[in-house]
Amino acid sequence: MAKKQKMKKSEARILIYLAQVNAPQRNIATVSRKLDIDYTYCLRILKLMKEKGWVREHKLETKTFYDVVSTITLKMAREVLE
Repeated sequence: MAKKQKMKKSEARILIYLAQVNAPQRNIATVSRKLDIDYTYCLRILKLMKEKGWVREHKLETKTFYDVVSTITLKMAREVLE
């Protein structure tokens, strides 16, 4: 991250969730269901987070999984949720 970027509460919730769960639960449908976030909003947020460099995308056949890139973003997420 070149400069400090603002983080939304929903972004922070998604990052912390992705850091805590196993790989099969890191797809968009599961994230939106577990965190009670609208599917299309979750998709848009994950796309923006990928552009910011906070998450990376893994594709396996037809499913797309997401993973947290660095621990710095997790620290920022915890600060936002406090």
